[in-house]
Amino acid sequence: MLNFVEPRVAVHYFVLVLIGFTGVVQIAAVRYQLKSLLLVSSQGQQWPGTLLGLSMITLAFTWFIIATPEMLLPGPAGFEIGLLFSTATVLALCICRLTAALLGR
Repeated sequence: MLNFVEPRVAVHYFVLVLIGFTGVVQIAAVRYQLKSLLLVSSQGQQWPGTLLGLSMITLAFTWFIIATPEMLLPGPAGFEIGLLFSTATVLALCICRLTAALLGR
């Protein structure tokens, strides 16, 4: 049985992982030239995609720390964290792929 304790913390964690992992995917896509996952057109340059990825990661963690002061209190643990993380990771990959497809890459 799932017990997220504080749903607000669980939602914030999900958003953190979703945005942060999307940033990681952008950095990896630029590094390995995976045009099917890129959100920005780099035209041979790596810095726009890398900057976007780093910005997404930084802003996600900054927002999480500011918006979730109760993050150190007991909250989701074990299976709940794994479920949130894996779901957000798969969704981030789908968002990157879908957005790149819609942009014609």
